[in-house]
Amino acid sequence: MPRRSAATISWPAGDTVGSKGRSLYVRLTGARAGRWSDAATGQYGHLLDLIRETCGLIAFADVADEARRFLSVPQRRRLRAAA
Repeated sequence: MPRRSAATISWPAGDTVGSKGRSLYVRLTGARAGRWSDAATGQYGHLLDLIRETCGLIAFADVADEARRFLSVPQRRRLRAAA
């Protein structure tokens, strides 16, 4: 996805696979900040959904790890399940 300034209201892009165009956009401000939709395909969701789509991830833990990496948030230690 192309980079945009923080002052921009929405962040346009081609689609979830990086094609050229402007049908996909991410809202950066307001009540719908963090939501995205693609006018060409009808796909929509929250930022974690977009990370899942663009990176081809399935497991939520992998999506969360990618979000942390992108935002430079330290990895949290995972708790082991009780035996």
